[in-house]
Amino acid sequence: MEYRELRRRDLPSLSKVIAQAYGALERATGLDEVSTAQLLSLRRPGLWVLVRLLQRLRIAPLRFLVAVEGGQVVGSTIVTFRDKAGYIGGVSTDARARGRGVATQLMERARAVARAKGKAWMALDVESDNETALRVYRRLGYTEVERVDWHVGPLPPPTPMSQPTALEFKTVDKVTLAWVFQSTLPAIREALPPSPRTLTHVEIYARPSRARPRMWKLSVDGRAIGLVRGHYSATTRTGFLLPVGTHSSLPQAALAPLIVPAIEWLRSLGANRVALCVPDKAEGWAGLTSALGLPFVASETLMIRPSGD
Repeated sequence: MEYRELRRRDLPSLSKVIAQAYGALERATGLDEVSTAQLLSLRRPGLWVLVRLLQRLRIAPLRFLVAVEGGQVVGSTIVTFRDKAGYIGGVSTDARARGRGVATQLMERARAVARAKGKAWMALDVESDNETALRVYRRLGYTEVERVDWHVGPLPPPTPMSQPTALEFKTVDKVTLAWVFQSTLPAIREALPPSPRTLTHVEIYARPSRARPRMWKLSVDGRAIGLVRGHYSATTRTGFLLPVGTHSSLPQAALAPLIVPAIEWLRSLGANRVALCVPDKAEGWAGLTSALGLPFVASETLMIRPSGD
């Protein structure tokens, strides 16, 4: 077994391996089709030359690692570089190579790459019912930090606005960023601190490429109680709504005014599908997603560990 960085000739067999790793969220939102198309685009000579140049200059924002046997890719992972952490964007292993430690070796190599970049932490998201992957990650020292639920369905019909409603804002100022920071779990803000570009770690994997976010904040008596970030993928006509800093105890009546303006924005763009990410098992969100007709699709667990031994 050879472990190394991705080469252009690996792309045909790599796409077959990655296709085996798509989960319920990717299939429900069209992220699987988008990811496959992006991977195939790397086969264009000009684009591949650019990727390799960035890698050799050590300024590429990610590293693509593969396990190769008999000239065929049997495993892969991507590690992207955040301010303080290396984020593992999925581990794929071919069905014929499972049970041989391929995922473990790839993850340890990804950790070595992140450490060489000076990253103090490693992080990843995994579907919460993937017990095989969870066992591997726990054995490698990763700890579950947060769980979120994804609800995906057709764009809901127009909903009457209640008062107060969330107000749109254009930029994340220092006050808003500080509020988001304080609303974030300590373990997450240590490893994946919020920034104007990435208010929540979910945006690392659920933000369509080149998408410009729209944001709405709901306040009561001058105090912020919730913020939602919206992204739209024109390719799949899917909107991604990511509430930030909302407390799990907020009732449905307080959450609906936060979400409705974002849904209307998606309607104006011609979206036909919405993916809403909410805190796991939060009663208020459970009632709202049911009222909006957005069924549960998948639960994702964020796991974190120090990059050192």
